[in-house]
This record gives sequence, C-alpha cells and structure tokens, in this order.
Amino acid sequence: MMYENVSLKKFNSFGLNVRADHLATFKLEENAMHVFRLHMGSDQNYLVLGRGSNVLFIGDFHGTIIHPEMEGITMEGKK
Repeated sequence: MMYENVSLKKFNSFGLNVRADHLATFKLEENAMHVFRLHMGSDQNYLVLGRGSNVLFIGDFHGTIIHPEMEGITMEGKK
C-alpha cells in the first residue's frame, strides 16, 4: 500500500509526530521487489524502516519511507 503525508509517530520508538511525504508498506515479497525497483536508482529520497527502534527523526522526512511488514527476509544466492 502507498500512503501520502503520513505521521511516523507509530513508526519510531521515540513517538515523535514527524511526517513522511510517502509511506510504502507491503507483506509479500513480490510487492517488496516492485517498491525497491521503483526507488533504487531514482533521485527520490527513501529510507527502509524496520521497527524504528534505532531511528531518531528530527524533522519531517521528504521522500518515501519503505516499511516491510514481512516476518523475516531470506537472502538467496552467492555471497
């Protein structure tokens, strides 16, 4: 799902009510690949945000927050 002008209060452990221009969430791997393809290599700001426990927002985020809602991620292939 893609949302616009979203409060990040519930996405950071400090509970700061900052906003993001866009928020992309997904639960399926194929949706994740679509979101990453759209943003990787573009000149738009983006941030992949997990549970938000190690992130301190000091102001609004001008770009897209990519928030996976998947239970674990598996990497396949050679290192």
